[in-house]
Amino acid sequence: MVQLTRPTQQWALDFVHDRVGEGRALGVLTIIDEFTHECLATEVDPGISSRRVALTLERFLETRPRPLSLGCAWPCARPCLQCGSAIAATWSGNG
Repeated sequence: MVQLTRPTQQWALDFVHDRVGEGRALGVLTIIDEFTHECLATEVDPGISSRRVALTLERFLETRPRPLSLGCAWPCARPCLQCGSAIAATWSGNG
C-alpha cells in the first residue's frame, strides 16, 4: 500500500445502488480524493453506465489536475465494468 502524502495522488470511485419506495433503481457515483477524503463529485441516476462515469471524470479533469492513480473505493466482488471501462477510457487518452 502506497503512503499518500498529498491531495490528487489517488482518487477512488464508489458506487451505491438502491431502490426507492416505488421500486425504481437508483445509482450514486462518488469520486473521492483518498488523501483529503474530499468528495470531489457525486452523480445520481437510475443507471450509471461506464460512459457516464467516463464523462463525469472528463468533466472533472477540466478543472482539476489528473491524479496519479484511480481505482474503486471498495474491492469488487466481481469485475467492476463501470470502474474498469471508465478508467481505461479516461486514462488511455481516449476519454
